[in-house]
Amino acid sequence: MGRVAAGNGRVDEEDAPTPATTTAKRQARKAGRTASARGAGAARRTQRRARRAKSRPLVARLARTTVAARGAVYLLLAYLAADIAASGARGKPADTQGALEELRRQPGGVELLGLLAVGLLAYAAWRFLQAAAGDRDASAPADAAKRAGWALIGVAYLGLTGQAVALLVGGGSQSEGASSLSRTALAHPGGRVLLAVAGLAAAGGGLGLMVWAVLQRFETYLDRDALPKPIVPVVRVVETAGHVVRGLVFAAVGASFVMAAVTGSAHDAKDLDGALRLLRGHWSGRPVLALVAAGLSAFALSSFFEAAYRES
Repeated sequence: MGRVAAGNGRVDEEDAPTPATTTAKRQARKAGRTASARGAGAARRTQRRARRAKSRPLVARLARTTVAARGAVYLLLAYLAADIAASGARGKPADTQGALEELRRQPGGVELLGLLAVGLLAYAAWRFLQAAAGDRDASAPADAAKRAGWALIGVAYLGLTGQAVALLVGGGSQSEGASSLSRTALAHPGGRVLLAVAGLAAAGGGLGLMVWAVLQRFETYLDRDALPKPIVPVVRVVETAGHVVRGLVFAAVGASFVMAAVTGSAHDAKDLDGALRLLRGHWSGRPVLALVAAGLSAFALSSFFEAAYRES
């Protein structure tokens, strides 16, 4: 009863929309549009505030200072890479954890590590501010890619800050290596895909950084009017070499993660220390490691140049 035979062209009375259901659907759509508009409005307000903060001279000066903290980390990594080249397996761990521990062992190292932790935290905050502000001169896809990249860098340096604080508080810190992280990923469904995507992203980012360096796009971040003319060629060489080697390191680490995803063996995944030690075992490993150490030193020096002459 109440249902009409199929095919008679009439709507079932029980399925026919009532004024109440029509009104409810209309209100739900309106609420969805309102929530979406509010979210977009909040995002725009956040972006405007971030851009205003970023344009302040004090923030620009602090940003340049934090880049020097990044340079200090890479200078320590260069020293550790050279140590592996000279000492082989006896060399100290050449990763960010090893760099921070090496700094802590030096005279006055605790105080220096504390200053570095503050600088790294400020650098992470600067990258998050960049991610919130975006690049008004870039296209929408390029702006989205830059925002994601800046946010990821911020997360990475926030983790590095945590390592430094852990060393300051407890005198030691345990960080998971690439093999351990890969083993955790491979133990879960879809872990191989996740590992491959992460590796491809790192390798692609490294190759992109190398192209960016060869094209000397770093000059857009430097105040060329403030650079003394005699050192301009030196800056170009140092910036190019430093960014190319840094890109190579990212690409090599990313490729090892892809290999681990393909083989299903966590042992194939390498962090910087693992990649350098693997390279050290090759017949040409020592001179190549020396070049890597020189390249990391060049990137550290380029960070100091950027700290001094970054475009406000």
